[in-house]
Amino acid sequence: MVIHHLKWAIIFAVFICISPMSVKALEIKVGILESDKAKQEQYLSLLNKAYPNRTISIEPKQSPAVLLESLAKYEIDIIIPWYPRANINVLESNYTLAAQPEVVLSHRQNINLNITSNLAKYRFAVVDGLNIESIRGVEKNAITVDSYEEGLQQLTLNKVDGVIHYQTNKNLDGIATLLLIPERQLVAAFAKTIVGRKLKKQFDHFLNHDQKDSNSSEIKPIDIYFAGRKSDYGVVDGYELSPYQTMLFSGMKDYQVNIKWLDNFTTYLDGPAAQNSCGMMFIKNQEREAKYNFSRPVNFSTGIRLYSLMPLNIPEPVALSTLVKIHPSLQLGYGASRSYGDLDSEIESLPFFNKISYNTSNEVILKHFINNKFQLFLTLPDHAMQAKLPIKVHGYELQNSAQFIDGHIMCGRSDFNSEFLDKLDKSLLNLAKYKQFFDAQLTYLPESEHKHFAKYFKQIYP
Repeated sequence: MVIHHLKWAIIFAVFICISPMSVKALEIKVGILESDKAKQEQYLSLLNKAYPNRTISIEPKQSPAVLLESLAKYEIDIIIPWYPRANINVLESNYTLAAQPEVVLSHRQNINLNITSNLAKYRFAVVDGLNIESIRGVEKNAITVDSYEEGLQQLTLNKVDGVIHYQTNKNLDGIATLLLIPERQLVAAFAKTIVGRKLKKQFDHFLNHDQKDSNSSEIKPIDIYFAGRKSDYGVVDGYELSPYQTMLFSGMKDYQVNIKWLDNFTTYLDGPAAQNSCGMMFIKNQEREAKYNFSRPVNFSTGIRLYSLMPLNIPEPVALSTLVKIHPSLQLGYGASRSYGDLDSEIESLPFFNKISYNTSNEVILKHFINNKFQLFLTLPDHAMQAKLPIKVHGYELQNSAQFIDGHIMCGRSDFNSEFLDKLDKSLLNLAKYKQFFDAQLTYLPESEHKHFAKYFKQIYP
């Protein structure tokens, strides 16, 4: 009787092993974002080496957005290659697969172009497959060509002013080059599931071993904090880096950047837990420079403006000390741990009654302003634009506010952070050679300020 039951148990086990569900579990569905067949074969070979006991199933070619949606719905397991982005629905490999070449503009030398030039005035041939959305003014007058050589033919016939393509080693007489988009490191993306986590772990283990053999350095985690809470930014479950922030960290190949939020980041930086932590978009002042280290400028904005719930009937630029003498009943709301640059000393000298400090995020203080807990508020114009205020407010230029303000990455003082900042600064100096980096700064600057900013930018990154 025991032998009889054992016989059926063995038959059942064999049936389970060869069942369709079991076969499906061994299958890995992959979306490949690469049109070149030779490179497709390279990625397929890599996956077969990373998962020798699994069947790799290639999904029909789709756009990045469609594949991302399929990954989010757990319909596929992997997207390869993928541009590094901290996306809520994606797990990314810790190690890079390859680098996508930089994108450049080849143009006639008699056209004087640089990274601050307005490209909307010209007509360009763009090699098919290139994403040029981040370069302002190009798409409006662009034509698509199949190859760099075809683009050069259009240039020779004077049908276009230049050709946008991946960098090549060809140097042609009479042709100048403008750097548009820097080289980008490619990774693999995995579904955010138990299976996806296992696949990622196995893939990273394989790449780690493979890249160690090539004397590759270890990936070091670093936390980058935004001041405030996730909810202040409209974020509930995760965060997706903007294309600009992705570009900003793209040169940091040895680091795994983790985005986090914290209300009192400057207080946190004073503790031992901040040895591998930095804050995003902080303004320098004397007090901070005495305690923390800063990167080169990573973002720029127009100077801080004064916003009021009522018209002030006072000439601009406004001096805060003069304003409270004319309107002694008005109160200014501001962030206790924030720096307002040259305005800090002026805020400190205001009478106690005329100011209210809040130890919270700028977004929360803005909500208090809207709810009339105070009548005056200091913030950057782009913050005011993004907030889409439900009430009418009045904006004024300030006497002691610079025309443009530099934002930095601010870190606690440690050997780890010093090394990170040193590498970041070198990366920033390289990024500043590309038009994409300059164009990204224009996103929240008024059109009227673009020419002034171009001159300012060249002073910071000559």
